[in-house]
Amino acid sequence: MTIQSTFNLSPGTAKTVKSSGGDGTITLASLASGSYRQSTKVDFGASFAQRWLVELDVELAATPTDGNFIDVWANPSSSATAATDNKGGCSGSDAAYSGYSSNASASVNQLDPIGSHRCTVQATNTVQKSVLAREWTPRNRYCSFVLLNGAGSAVHSSDANCVLRFTPLASIAEA
Repeated sequence: MTIQSTFNLSPGTAKTVKSSGGDGTITLASLASGSYRQSTKVDFGASFAQRWLVELDVELAATPTDGNFIDVWANPSSSATAATDNKGGCSGSDAAYSGYSSNASASVNQLDPIGSHRCTVQATNTVQKSVLAREWTPRNRYCSFVLLNGAGSAVHSSDANCVLRFTPLASIAEA
């Protein structure tokens, strides 16, 4: 007897981290090159998807250096409370990130790397979009995120076009 099943990748409702109106908040306006910023915590739900597509949209204030990166890490947490159960010196709040003892570059190593956006030489008013991870899995229900602007240019003074987007991918078996 043969049992036939088909599997379909069906995207669910995306979670967003942005300056306002998202599931989490991160204000990137005028974030200088070489600077870190962290977000508030995002609740992925009690029964969260195990696979997420992660994308970044960013608008820079001036032409970035070709090939430079904007890096993103996750701070997985068992608690929705900002100051509880954080890794790498994260606060769980929308704020500058300095890690432990103002050593951000070493402290991010205790976080989960998500991916990097590779900058292209584009003038301001161009929103650069990239896929950071095709299949990322959160380790906990709650996560905040740390971003390092290594673009060689500051983020635009209006961060309305800066969005970190998480789209759940669900495998649905049909018999």
